[in-house]
Amino acid sequence: MSGIEFGEATTEERLWCARLMASSEPWIALGRGEDACRAACVDPDYVILVARRGGTPLGFARLHPRGVAGSPYLASIAVDAAARSRGARGLLWLGIAPRADVRPA
Repeated sequence: MSGIEFGEATTEERLWCARLMASSEPWIALGRGEDACRAACVDPDYVILVARRGGTPLGFARLHPRGVAGSPYLASIAVDAAARSRGARGLLWLGIAPRADVRPA
C-alpha cells in the first residue's frame, strides 16, 4: 500500500471517522452508536490523524496529546473495510508514531 499521506482530520473527516467507528468492532459490541462516536470524534481535546490515498481517507488514529501522566495516548484506531488486510493499520502506526511518540506493540 503506497502513496499514503497522513494529516489531521478535517471537520468532514471527523464525521467520517465517527461513521467508521460506529460501523466497526469493537464499538458495535460495546453498544456505541453513531451519536456517541460522533461526540468522541468531534471532541477538540483529541487529535485525529487520518491516513489518505489520493485524498480518500483509509483509516484514522484518535489521540489524546496529554493522556496518562502527560504522555500521548492512543484512544482509537480504525481502518475502512476496503483498506483492511492491505497494510493500512501498520502504515497508520508509522504515521502516528512520530507525532505521538508511540510505538506499536
